[in-house]
Amino acid sequence: MAVYVSEKIRDGRPAKGDLICLIAAISFAIYTLATRPIVQRHGSLMVTAWSCLIGFVAIIPFAIAPMRAQDWGSLGARGWGAILYSSAISMLLAYTIWGWAIERTGVGRTAPFLYLIPILTGVMSYFFLGESFNAIKLTGAAFVFAGVIVARTGARNATRVARETREATTLQPET
Repeated sequence: MAVYVSEKIRDGRPAKGDLICLIAAISFAIYTLATRPIVQRHGSLMVTAWSCLIGFVAIIPFAIAPMRAQDWGSLGARGWGAILYSSAISMLLAYTIWGWAIERTGVGRTAPFLYLIPILTGVMSYFFLGESFNAIKLTGAAFVFAGVIVARTGARNATRVARETREATTLQPET
């Protein structure tokens, strides 16, 4: 994140959106850790449904005035497609898959993939918004990929060691 923001700060451009993304990432990490036991008990689909309902209720006071001011008839197919994508695909489907992955493999093996979000966002910004990449951004992306690989390898090794320890303790005769 610091690599992406440093260029904006150096050039005197605002980086508020990047700060909001950082806060969102931290919030999502907290959400992931907090909901893991609930996902294991009730399943990712149920947790996603309740999370969306709670979020919907929480945002209503802030959304009423902008929703009334919006000229819904002028959105067109592209606007409605963006709403469908951001609500149904990127939120409902992605959160359900995320919860399923945590339920299946655990937070430690799933969470490192959160660090790929800035890279994917950068790639999408390149294709859709004309953003550019330079050596600093590519180096930052390489560090992120390396970190994810190290974290995944560490999680895999920790799982193996835990399994071997459990097996060793169950095979040992009691004294």
